[in-house]
Amino acid sequence: SLMQLYRMPFSELKIDRSFVADLDRGGEAEVIIKATIGLAGALGISTCAEGIETESALNKLVALGCDTGQGYFIAKPMPAGAVAHWTEQWKSQHRNCYGEHHAAEVSTS
Repeated sequence: SLMQLYRMPFSELKIDRSFVADLDRGGEAEVIIKATIGLAGALGISTCAEGIETESALNKLVALGCDTGQGYFIAKPMPAGAVAHWTEQWKSQHRNCYGEHHAAEVSTS
């Protein structure tokens, strides 16, 4: 609830996968995501979108100003030892698409 957001010291606000899944359809999901990102920015906390499964959704989230994201489009679950190699590959492959800043801020949590 908004009261929890007001009272608790959060550092990150997650955007639920159900909104991300409906993002390509436009409409209310996009409005809610945009408002969530704006609210988080005004409160000085970062945003993380869950359930990114398409390049289109990732592109829209980047354009809306989402800070980080996670989902099968970005990477499927992997052993901890594989993360460093995957991170370097992701940065190399996506630097031109999303800029150095966003390519480097893929959530590994």
